[in-house]
Amino acid sequence: MPGWNTSGDLDYGLTFFFFSGAIFSFFFLSLLERFISAVDYFHAVYPDRDIEFLMAACYIYGTTLSMLANAFLVTKFSTNSRIRFGYLVFIPCLLVVPIIDPFLISGALSVDMAFALTVVCVFVSGIGCGGNLWCFPFLSPRVPS
Repeated sequence: MPGWNTSGDLDYGLTFFFFSGAIFSFFFLSLLERFISAVDYFHAVYPDRDIEFLMAACYIYGTTLSMLANAFLVTKFSTNSRIRFGYLVFIPCLLVVPIIDPFLISGALSVDMAFALTVVCVFVSGIGCGGNLWCFPFLSPRVPS
């Protein structure tokens, strides 16, 4: 079984790597699911908008652009700095979407402006996640044997 040596003791380096990869994959997919699974809510808040397609497309396009940029920047920045950049980009965007609601309800934001901000946040969070997603395979040479 991966992560266990022959004496039955846990190999913390290998287990930590697989565990962190599984946790990262969960958070990467759950971030997309938070936008996609809230379709009923977004339809109620933003009527007459094509939410299903737009949220998925913006997230996937942001992730793809970020991964392409990382392909060219792989030698310019360290893996740690790219992962930090990814977290610093998508965590604020994830937090902005619920903050938009009180402003929309109070009338401080129009429906069109709130919708545009939500779509931009989804796109930018895709950029942040793409930065993190590209970095994880490059950690694999550091796995202890």
